[in-house]
Amino acid sequence: MREYLSKINAELSETLLCMSVIQQFGQENRVLKEFEKINESYLKKRFAMIKADSLFLYPVVTLMFVLAEVIASAICISWSYLCFSFLFTEFF
Repeated sequence: MREYLSKINAELSETLLCMSVIQQFGQENRVLKEFEKINESYLKKRFAMIKADSLFLYPVVTLMFVLAEVIASAICISWSYLCFSFLFTEFF
């Protein structure tokens, strides 16, 4: 991902620095096509990354949330059992 972003930044920086030369030689269309090509490759890579995240990350986070709820419930149940057993053994 960083590679594609660095290519976009480098191309943009080079284009802005050399704008007068590009305009003098009438190379605006060529520079625009090069930038669109780099931008399109970044877009495809980013969509692939989002798709992979949606396929794998969401189920893992959901599983961790469910496990946390189960553990919290188990702790609450065991704690309440200990408290009630202590109260009843103290008086009887």
